[in-house]
Amino acid sequence: MARFHFKCIECGEEYNEDPNRFVCSHCAGKQEPGGTVRGVLEVVLKVVPTAWPHFRASDPEFLYAFLPIAEERAIPPLPVGDTPLIEAPRLREELEMPNLFLKDDTRNPSGSTKDRASLLVVAKAVEYGCDTVATASTGSTPPKPGRRGKKSTPSSPAI
Repeated sequence: MARFHFKCIECGEEYNEDPNRFVCSHCAGKQEPGGTVRGVLEVVLKVVPTAWPHFRASDPEFLYAFLPIAEERAIPPLPVGDTPLIEAPRLREELEMPNLFLKDDTRNPSGSTKDRASLLVVAKAVEYGCDTVATASTGSTPPKPGRRGKKSTPSSPAI
């Protein structure tokens, strides 16, 4: 049984996971050139964890609890996430935001915030039986995640 499904944020239509579904069939047809993106799908977990998992935020067991992944084994064993929150007292004071913290994602494997998304993409590719993942980049994604994805498990695709 699937742990999640997709729901259109515009009309509420629900869809089961399908590797070929990217948008809502009904709303995407209303898309106008240059207009707001229509038919965006959100992930709806069928069972939301009732307690914080007793794992580090970078552990596969933790990620499995919160991400739309059907098989825990699909998650590459990379230390992605669980990056520290840094206090910024002067910035807090200047912006009058007493609870402001900075997230230090430079501690991810490639030093990029994009490692989080790359982990999910590789996990879904493994689930779908893909042996290759191609990505478009603005040039700010380091090439290292590709090598890491390839090393992650024998069945993991190369990025």
